[in-house]
Formats: sequence, C-alpha cells, structure tokens
Amino acid sequence: MISAVTTFHREGYLAQITLNSIERCRDYCEQRGLKVELVFVLDRADALTNKLVREHSCVKAGDVLIEASNGDLGLSRNLGISKAGGEFIAILDGDDLYSESWLFDSVEFIKARGNHIICHPEMVVNFGMYNSYCQQVDQESEEFDVDGLFATNFWTAWVVAHRDVFQQVEYAKSDHLTSGFGHEDWHWNCETIHRGYIHKLVPETCGFYRRKTVSLLSEQLSKRVHIRKTSLFAKSEK
Repeated sequence: MISAVTTFHREGYLAQITLNSIERCRDYCEQRGLKVELVFVLDRADALTNKLVREHSCVKAGDVLIEASNGDLGLSRNLGISKAGGEFIAILDGDDLYSESWLFDSVEFIKARGNHIICHPEMVVNFGMYNSYCQQVDQESEEFDVDGLFATNFWTAWVVAHRDVFQQVEYAKSDHLTSGFGHEDWHWNCETIHRGYIHKLVPETCGFYRRKTVSLLSEQLSKRVHIRKTSLFAKSEK
C-alpha cells in the first residue's frame, strides 16, 4: 500500500482540482492492484477548503483526515507520515496536479531498484502566473553536481519513497517568519543524500506546479529565507 500524504491550508476551490488529480492517481493504482491510502492534513485550513476535502468523492472509509494547527509545512508532513499505514509514502501538495501513473510507477521503480531510492517526477510543468516546463535532475546523471545543492534546490517537494526513508529523515521545522529558516524540502533532500539515499526520476511521469503571485515559496524567496544547517555540507571535524 502507498499512503498519499497531502497538506491543505487555504486553497479553496483550487483544492477541488487537486483532489480530482489525486483521485485519478488512486484509480490508476488500484486498477493495477496497488492499494492507496489518502492522508490529508488540514493545517489551519479555512472552512471552504475543509468542506471540499471532506466531501470529495476520492475520500473513502479508511482514509485519514487530520485537523492541525501547526502553521508549518514540515511539521504537518511529519504528522501525516506518522499517521500513514502504507509501506510507501508519497508527499503531495494541495494545489498542484500529478500525472495519473506517478504513484504507481514510482512504487514499481523502488521495487525494482531498492528501498534506498527516492522518486521524483521526470518533468515539471509550471502553470498559472507563468507557463514553462523543465526536466528535473537525476542524481546518477552527468548533470548532477552535489555542490549545486549548496545554492539551490534541484527538486520539487513531490516525492515517493519507502516509509523507512521518512522514519530515518524527518522534515525540519519551517518557521521562516520567526526564525528565518525554511525550505524544508530542500533541507530534506540534502539530509537524505547525506544518509546515502539516491534521488531518481521516474520516466514519463510529470507534476504540474501551480505558480501563484503569492505563495509560501515566493514569500520565502522574497524574505531571503535560508535552509537549516544540513549534514551534507557540515564541516568535518578531524
């Protein structure tokens, strides 16, 4: 079984579109014999978002809905993971879209390569405030340079991995408004690489990233938020 952990906040009607996408992913998996558990974390969600999530047709008996007041993406993801029952975990966002084969193909990829693999969609399509597309970077490709992670994040937050990965490496707190630290997914990527996990692209899969004028990412970039200290670039002691 794979648990799809998704955080919702104040997406409003945009949540409906994401839920439709998640439902298609679930149907694709279950038609091929892979059970899907939905774990939705409603972190300080407004009334409309809460209603749309709870009443959507994708939610079935046995799915997990959690109301939280973390106000923090990293802590909410950790909470969702702690309540998930799947052997595999997918991390999704409440306002993005996903190709229907993404979850199933990622699990098959991990089964073929081993539980040290962390899967990312091969392609990212940006839409909304601007339109563009790009291919993400495979850690085993010639284009990958680990030192680049010192300056920028190579991947979106969408990942699929064995649950052991998330038990070994939790998401850091992302309280950028009070501490100046954020980018919990960037930090997680660095920590998992330090632990020996390999970030791979799953062929012919795609994530659709909704670009908004005001978002958590744009706010963090405008405030020049930093990631927390990561073991990947920690100075070794002799």
